[in-house]
Amino acid sequence: MLCFRFPYVASELFECEVQSMLDALFENEDLLILLFSFLDRAPPLDPGCSSYFRKVVRVCINRKFDELKSFMVKHKIIEKLVNHIGLGSVAELLCCLGWEEKTSLQAISETSEWLYSENLVHLLVSRLDIRFEALPEVHANASKCICELLAKLGDSDQKKQSPIVGNRLVAHVKSDEILQQLFHHMLSGSASCMNHVLPIVSDLVIQ
Repeated sequence: MLCFRFPYVASELFECEVQSMLDALFENEDLLILLFSFLDRAPPLDPGCSSYFRKVVRVCINRKFDELKSFMVKHKIIEKLVNHIGLGSVAELLCCLGWEEKTSLQAISETSEWLYSENLVHLLVSRLDIRFEALPEVHANASKCICELLAKLGDSDQKKQSPIVGNRLVAHVKSDEILQQLFHHMLSGSASCMNHVLPIVSDLVIQ
């Protein structure tokens, strides 16, 4: 079907990382707005198209990260991504933005500061609410993102050499405000909430 063929071909072209194409995309904000308008649709998004969207954005993360971050701040893209956290491809993008594929501890630290200012932890924890009980993939992916955040940015022998790495995000997860929300969700009477908050609490105990 053409409605799937065109997104596939477009994503494959962007995955070639042709510099002139990427420059043209970021020189015209209307094109970026068009690309990210995919997130303005009501959930659930089509998984196939979401996968193609992920491929294009990952190329932008790798090749145009600073420009991409500026655009995302301006248009509140982090909140839009979390609105679709039920899709694994979207959860993967959040991890790539925050703590995967960074070249240095300083880069991770700067990105963590940005995501802290975007209130990422609160947005993820809000998806562990009982109101998403009928959408277990929302609980599962929100929990996975928080657990990966703690694993990649929390205490380790490597990170002790640079304690600023991930400090604001990890500290936010450990804050009284977030802990109260986590235990509220866990004890809400929902099996899904219990099952997906427990791994976060377990990781916090280990930290």
